[in-house]
Formats: sequence, structure tokens, C-alpha cells
Amino acid sequence: MSAPNSSSPAGVTGSDWSSYYASIQNYLNLPVSGGTTGPAAPAAPAAPAAPAAPAAPAAPAAPAAPSPIDARGMLIITGV
Repeated sequence: MSAPNSSSPAGVTGSDWSSYYASIQNYLNLPVSGGTTGPAAPAAPAAPAAPAAPAAPAAPAAPAAPSPIDARGMLIITGV
């Protein structure tokens, strides 16, 4: 039996190491022995689209409800 490689993960020695390394290469999508893996190079970008029409102005915001806290920090309790 071969001596464990110091860079091998625990329990992976000898011939197991090559299959382990190959599975890591596959998982990380790395080049394998002279070849390359992964998707083809992306196509050239399309011509830019015409600018969009300006958006309509936003409606004015509704007025804020009065705060139930007065200037002194006291809760204002009103009758029903």
C-alpha cells in the first residue's frame, strides 16, 4: 500500500486520489489534461436598443397621518 500523500484529504490514498482529483476538476469545471471544458465563448453583444420614452411623473404622495406622539413624546389618546 502506498504512503498517504500529505496533500490528500483524509482517507483518500493511492488510486482513489486520481478519481477524487478528476471529480474535483469536473465539479470546478477545470481544464482536463490539455482540453478545455465549459461553455463556448459568448456571442458578440447586440446593438444597443433605442432609449425608452421618459416615464410619467409620479403622483404626489398622500399627506402623512398625524403622529399619535406630541412634541413632548407623550402618546396622544383621543376619544372614540
